[in-house]
Amino acid sequence: MNEESKKYEFYVAGVQHHDIYKVTDKMKEGDFLSMVLEPSNRYDPNAVRLEFLDIMIGYVPMKISADITALIMTDEGLWCCKIVELKWDEKSWKQVKVLIEEVN
Repeated sequence: MNEESKKYEFYVAGVQHHDIYKVTDKMKEGDFLSMVLEPSNRYDPNAVRLEFLDIMIGYVPMKISADITALIMTDEGLWCCKIVELKWDEKSWKQVKVLIEEVN
């Protein structure tokens, strides 16, 4: 996280295990993703699922999922998740880069 501007930039985790292939032709840089808390996730109780057009495409990486969950759970601002880079010719874990930032 960048403390001064409250931004998180990362590659979406686990895309190879989910249904991103259903929406790759519709996704473009600048599109927004929905962030859905998944407290019943057996691997990460702070899991944050990322969805595009109601299709799950992956997760916030576990190393920052607790931070993102805390942001979503507080009433101290609104946060958005935006696609900043798409590279379909890369390995799956480097195909979709997103930015989570506070909405002013």
